[in-house]
Amino acid sequence: MTDAINLNVARAIKENDNRLVSVRDILQATIDEIDNGLEVTSAVLLLLDDSKDEHGKRYDTTYRACRLSCTEMLALLELSKQDVLRTMGVLD
Repeated sequence: MTDAINLNVARAIKENDNRLVSVRDILQATIDEIDNGLEVTSAVLLLLDDSKDEHGKRYDTTYRACRLSCTEMLALLELSKQDVLRTMGVLD
């Protein structure tokens, strides 16, 4: 286990712009954080494919979850929504 920092992730955090990081980068950074002691007891992973097909833009979504009921997943998503709104300055 190394303490190497993914520079794409570090730059995205510094510039507060998650468009600078790939899906693989953020997944690996999360795995590294867990390997380095981040305590996580459950998780929801949301995935989006917003690429274009012959009909224009599409939004294919899927999710993965562990150790959460559907009700708990919804509650976690609502809390996450509020965190994003705070980051945007919409909520105090």
